[in-house]
Amino acid sequence: MLYDHFTDERLDSSIWQFCNMTTPCLEMPHHVGDSCLALPEHDMWNEGNCLLSRAFLQEHSVVAAEFSGWDEECTGCGVGFYAGDSSFGKYVLLTATDGQIELRVHSGSQNGESFMSGGQPKWLVIAKISWDMTFPVRLTLQREGNHYTAKLFDEFLLEADIPEISGDARALIKALSWRERFEACYAYLDWAMIDGIAPTCTFTGQVLNGADQPVECAGIHLSGFDQFFTLTDQEGYFTIEGVPRGNHMLIASAEGYLFTRREICCIPGQKENFCIYLQEQTPENTPRREYNRPLFDRSRHGWLSLNGTWQFQFDPDNVGIKEHWYEEQAPQYDRHIRVPFSWASLMGFGEEHFACGSTLHEMNTQFNNYHLTGEHAWYRRSFTVPDTFPKEEHVILHIGASSNVTYVWLDNNYLGMRIDEYSDLEFDLGLLEPGSTHVLVIKVQYPHDILSHNMGKQIFWFSSAPGIWQSVWIEPRAKAHLTRIRLTPYLDFADGVCIHASVQAEVAAENAPDGIVALTLTAPESGRQYQADILLCAGEGKAELVIDVPELWEYRHGRLYEAVAELMVEGKGADCVRSHVGLRKVESRWLPGHSPEETDDPLEQYQYLYLNDRPFYVIGILDQCYNAFGIYTYRSLDTEGEEGRRGSIRYDIDRTMAYGYNLSRVHIKENEPLWYDECDRRGQLVWTEHPGNFYATPEEPRWQEAYYRELDGMLERLHNHPSIVIVSTINESWGVEGCHVSTPWENELRYQFLRDSGFRAKKAWPHVLVCDNSGFGKTEACEINDFHYYPADHWEAKERWKALVQSCYPGSDFNYINRIRAPHCVGEAVQTGRPIFISEFLHINGIDMQLRMFQKIAGYLRMNVASHEMEDSGPLTAERYERDYGYVDHHMVSVGYDMVNNMDMVIPDCNRIEHVQPGQRMKIDIYTSHFAWRDVKDPVLHVTVTGIDRLGRYTEGIAGMECPIDFKAFMVEQQEPFEFIIPENIRGAYVFLYVENDGDILCRNYIQLYIEDACTGTYEGEITIAPGMFARAEGDYVQVFQETDNACAVGICGNGELSYAVYLPEKAKKSILIMEAGAREGKNAIKVTDKILFGTQIDVYWDNVLAGTLNPPDDPSDERALFSNGAQGGNPYNYRNTGRLGYGERFEIPLPTNKLEAGEHVLMLRSNSGGMTIYGRYTGRYGMDPTIITIS
Repeated sequence: MLYDHFTDERLDSSIWQFCNMTTPCLEMPHHVGDSCLALPEHDMWNEGNCLLSRAFLQEHSVVAAEFSGWDEECTGCGVGFYAGDSSFGKYVLLTATDGQIELRVHSGSQNGESFMSGGQPKWLVIAKISWDMTFPVRLTLQREGNHYTAKLFDEFLLEADIPEISGDARALIKALSWRERFEACYAYLDWAMIDGIAPTCTFTGQVLNGADQPVECAGIHLSGFDQFFTLTDQEGYFTIEGVPRGNHMLIASAEGYLFTRREICCIPGQKENFCIYLQEQTPENTPRREYNRPLFDRSRHGWLSLNGTWQFQFDPDNVGIKEHWYEEQAPQYDRHIRVPFSWASLMGFGEEHFACGSTLHEMNTQFNNYHLTGEHAWYRRSFTVPDTFPKEEHVILHIGASSNVTYVWLDNNYLGMRIDEYSDLEFDLGLLEPGSTHVLVIKVQYPHDILSHNMGKQIFWFSSAPGIWQSVWIEPRAKAHLTRIRLTPYLDFADGVCIHASVQAEVAAENAPDGIVALTLTAPESGRQYQADILLCAGEGKAELVIDVPELWEYRHGRLYEAVAELMVEGKGADCVRSHVGLRKVESRWLPGHSPEETDDPLEQYQYLYLNDRPFYVIGILDQCYNAFGIYTYRSLDTEGEEGRRGSIRYDIDRTMAYGYNLSRVHIKENEPLWYDECDRRGQLVWTEHPGNFYATPEEPRWQEAYYRELDGMLERLHNHPSIVIVSTINESWGVEGCHVSTPWENELRYQFLRDSGFRAKKAWPHVLVCDNSGFGKTEACEINDFHYYPADHWEAKERWKALVQSCYPGSDFNYINRIRAPHCVGEAVQTGRPIFISEFLHINGIDMQLRMFQKIAGYLRMNVASHEMEDSGPLTAERYERDYGYVDHHMVSVGYDMVNNMDMVIPDCNRIEHVQPGQRMKIDIYTSHFAWRDVKDPVLHVTVTGIDRLGRYTEGIAGMECPIDFKAFMVEQQEPFEFIIPENIRGAYVFLYVENDGDILCRNYIQLYIEDACTGTYEGEITIAPGMFARAEGDYVQVFQETDNACAVGICGNGELSYAVYLPEKAKKSILIMEAGAREGKNAIKVTDKILFGTQIDVYWDNVLAGTLNPPDDPSDERALFSNGAQGGNPYNYRNTGRLGYGERFEIPLPTNKLEAGEHVLMLRSNSGGMTIYGRYTGRYGMDPTIITIS
């Protein structure tokens, strides 16, 4: 038994670990008074700040704790048992909350699905009892295998059998989450006790290489822990003591070798000696082995990647310099890291197998809190200079990016320090003999002096990526060398034809004041070459290259002119660098018919983004550029390892384009150089953005210095990328107002900061549109008019967009900083007709398609291409599995996600699910939007209705309409409405709309109808079984989902049985059971359908005779769950209230013909470990109760 009264000044780390299983992860418990520990917690989508015991407890154990209270914003406190993998799930928690004591387990939901805030529970309450909220409160939870007993002080409260945990578990003590973000709330812990500590194991082994030779100083650790790290001895042997019994994943690594993992089983008293083999690192298997500077590529002169396994050590007390950790003879560092991945990432320490978006295991939860790791860490490795490096040239070290104070030593000698987060850092290593070996040491500090950071969403919103996060390499470089190749395209058009094209080239070099740069541009398709010899004056020079036959860079056609710049000094080539440029013109121009010359009505004067002289409707998506494997760093460029392409740069871009998005917005971050390069080559448009700082204001000198360092650096680094068509210098006043909910309407300094930053960007990038404050108030520098709004349902959104377009016109001061707004306002900015974009919004309820009703809105950008942490909303999961949103065509055949993002669209002016009544006359207003660059001759609008009857059968064509339409280019048009009477004999329906031209379907859409109070009668020969009216239910977490009076389903996780008493009024010759059934993965919540299937087997017994076996392949939840969504989402439908039920498959099971006598019968359904969900009336996909059809 162990007691802790928390009287020490610091938390005893030998007893407890405070683990941040999610983000934000800035907090630590702190003492209040002499012996009270304040435990922090965040909101329900960031839940997972926990106090865990170091010791594991046996299946017969006790956890107790006494709390003196909690903050008003906090919802309570809890004690329990935890058996997860350092992500927040797999727990049993006894909680004291407002007026109740509860026993909870994790619901099985997506922890970060904040868009289902009204419907999807994050936990399941197993048992509860009222409580008068008297403090202090002492909670005790006793575990006897799967049986749990809860006490308040010493009084028995609750007990339950809970199959959540098997084997040993850790004690868990925590504050409960609340509904606000950004700040922590606290529960106050007076003391804690644990009893029943489990025995531990000692684990030994040997690390060998491929030649069976021992590997000295190899790093060994157990994944999911912060303390089990060790190194091998001279013979490659290692020992780890105090290991919890059970199965673990062992990670091994060493400098010069790849990371390797192996599953082990630890049993007390058994000493298993085993070997783990390391694979040697080669140029072919080096992680992130691509050259990292595609716009300034010197690789053909020779280079060496230093990515891979480095020695690594945290320096929490910042003693490394004092103790000379940079010296060659310094002790071996205590662990290893995989460069170029952050020390807070899973990839960094070889734990990428943990990546799980559902539990938000998207960072290394052992090392994501600087209070525990400290701000400082050290990297060390040796390298050998390639024999091919010229001996007369200096060797240059490149660190692609490091956050954010980086120090370098070579062979004990200090080389310098750089402060940056996104720049390529250069260090001159001097003249190094080819073939010589050297020791390189890098120290990185990730300061939490927040105002000095271009942190983007790090630290407070998403996980941070401290340390080295882009590739490290060396390359030779001559004394005279190039330092800049800046290429800017200029194009003129007439009637859609490019009549002039040129490239303005600006070059610079060091130590070559009178040199010549021979620049060659090679056309992408014809191979035609354009050359210029640029004379340098004081190391700089310019030239214009006229392109007589331009080959244009276009959407999906990434035609790039490859550029080769050779520096000539005294007639000899000194340096050669490659880059590229694309010929394209982006601008904002009046949409045809809507210029001041064409209409006097200001409300009808508006512009669009034009690409190469044609209006371009923007269908964009936010790309947070985070991933579950490497946080800031992509796992790979392309296919690699067991994850294949998932997590790679090319995979993310491929999927974005496949889903129909024509623009990717890098959100509050500067992404990896190779990502922009791939967008260039694929013809994908990009909106890039300054990372910003949520908490900063321009009054702070440290922030001004950091802001302009990144702005100027970004504008220089990314200049040549043709894919970048928009840049925002600030997002939502981050870095201006010290928060993100306001605009500096009345602050002259902040207004000037916004305006001057925008003009600064435009001066550097004349070929790119500038947004000075995305989403919020604008200045004169802004070239687009974008808004961030989050209406939740169709009708609320429609009113929002209508009001918005009425407020936007030339001369309007709406959302522009202008002193005429109010007496104390500043500024002179007014609207000038710039393109209107909805650049953040809730894409739920079909609002992305609804936006196409408003011609004045020039495009939209939804959230997000991939889910990340609490923003779990993308078509890709955090682990990059594709989600299936359940879109279907008018034959009920699945169609892709690009249905939503077609450049042409047909839009019904209705909610995504409409609640209607049988016999009701329904009128649907219909709009079409034609923005694809294609000619259409004879377009026809089709509307057809498919009904779903009481037995879940689809009937096509129960109503419809077909009519020729105008489908004018770059216009939104209202078409003839569709009217029909809701039939009496169906319970649900799809109303499909599509536009056809010469046999091709140009665009499609649909709405769903939830027909209330339909098919309520009794039908001869049919016996319905209400799923919730079972005679017996056995299994794990039996849940009755009574969504409305008429909508019910039953779920069981794992092995279970449901029995129903069925009465046959007369003997039948034949009988068929028709039912909808699926697996059950979550307890009382469900995940959006993705590629990872969770199937089950359900045996159907009739009077103890096996009648059939069902094999539902999954537990899906998407738009095909018409009835579940309609019942949960309410009237009017709101996606936010869904998340508990999905749908299954429709099965028909013949019942044994010799068991159909009149009288009582027993129907039993038995599931295996995949569980089961039995759907009933107005739930699932088919909306039917299990029904027995009899033939007498």
